[in-house]
Amino acid sequence: MDNETAAKFVKNRRVAVVGFHKSALDIAMECSAANVNDFVIGYISLWQKMAVSRIIESDIKRKIPMAKYGMVPNHSFLDELFTCSAGVLPEQFYDRVEEGSIKLKKSQTLSFCEEGLILDSDEDALVNADLVICATGFRGDIKLKKTFASKTFQDLMVGSSTGSVPLYRGCIHPKIPQLAVVGFLQSVGAMYTTEMQTRWVTELLDGKFKPPSIRDMEEETTKWDEFMKKHVGNLYTRSCFMLLHIFYNDVLCKDMGWNPNRKKGLFADIFQSYGPTDYATL
Repeated sequence: MDNETAAKFVKNRRVAVVGFHKSALDIAMECSAANVNDFVIGYISLWQKMAVSRIIESDIKRKIPMAKYGMVPNHSFLDELFTCSAGVLPEQFYDRVEEGSIKLKKSQTLSFCEEGLILDSDEDALVNADLVICATGFRGDIKLKKTFASKTFQDLMVGSSTGSVPLYRGCIHPKIPQLAVVGFLQSVGAMYTTEMQTRWVTELLDGKFKPPSIRDMEEETTKWDEFMKKHVGNLYTRSCFMLLHIFYNDVLCKDMGWNPNRKKGLFADIFQSYGPTDYATL
């Protein structure tokens, strides 16, 4: 559905958007733009964990009126980044909230009724809506699981209950050597990471290097899973290395026989930021 068709579809309708990450925020803005005098309801589940990165959080709270609308999460901004949960707030989003074309409500559960939605909150539990859009994410691990007809391979692919998949270097399954997965492991830049993974898989298929034993690969993936659970707990719901992408690229470089220090000189390597162009050539 293109933007024009989507705008006509939500025009003059009371729309409830379930979710509060990037897709939900973008959809809410699109609905608001199509209905200047109507409203959109944003639904957010209760977040967890105490704040760690106080300086960053304080700046965000100062610039964005989240507290005014009860949208301050219980977990830290650092946890948000660490689990690839952070999204870019659409421009003028809270301006739309101020004017009333977007209304925010928090609830852990919801149910449908003839008038729209019923939330678990005591105040304004009924949300009148003509249309409900569920922007609650997708389960990439389930999609990978359903790639196989064999239940044995399905069970191997599922991995832990967190939604992560036990992929060595985020690309290959230790016990399914014929399968390479590119783009499932999330980071600060999707295309950036996908390019590195593609090159790694290409070098592997060309025989430029050999992976370790199945046991070693399984131990490596288990360590990564345990590390993420230890540091972010229940927030770890996907395969992610948001704050470790330079380390991850270094590991891929070492596997392929590249020098992981991509800058010219020690000073530049320590103080200059890394980007896609640093990995463009050998």
